Amino acid sequence: MDLTTEKILQEAIEELGREATVITVAHRLHTVRNSDVILVLADGKLAAKGSHEELLKMYGPYREMLAIQQGGVLQ
Repeated sequence: MDLTTEKILQEAIEELGREATVITVAHRLHTVRNSDVILVLADGKLAAKGSHEELLKMYGPYREMLAIQQGGVLQ
């Protein structure tokens, strides 16, 4: 999805989320960054649960995924 379409989609999700529960499935963490709760799946099982900030603090694989998606290099 291009950036313009993604922005339109995120705005629509935000607006809908004011009145309803929205479940978003995404590979890009940017898409779910502002979600109230993020569920991280690994091998088909729940690996971690929390807000973006909570996951950054408590779940290393989430930090690693974010670094990779932002162009960072893991060592």
